[in-house]
Amino acid sequence: MKERESHAFMLRLWRESPEEEWRLAIQAIDEPAPRGLASVDALAAYVRAQMEREQPQTSVISRSGQRKPSI
Repeated sequence: MKERESHAFMLRLWRESPEEEWRLAIQAIDEPAPRGLASVDALAAYVRAQMEREQPQTSVISRSGQRKPSI
């Protein structure tokens, strides 16, 4: 059975005034700082790259002391 993978991000969109372009920043929950992005296309490319990157195997120890994969 294939293990489930997930990614969590905080996305911020803002503009200084209605006449200005929207600005974007994304931060993976496990990263210390957000990344500024130039466009929605750049946002899509970043998320796509995160989905394609190989994730390290992590696990948690249950209350019974058994090691099990984290979700």
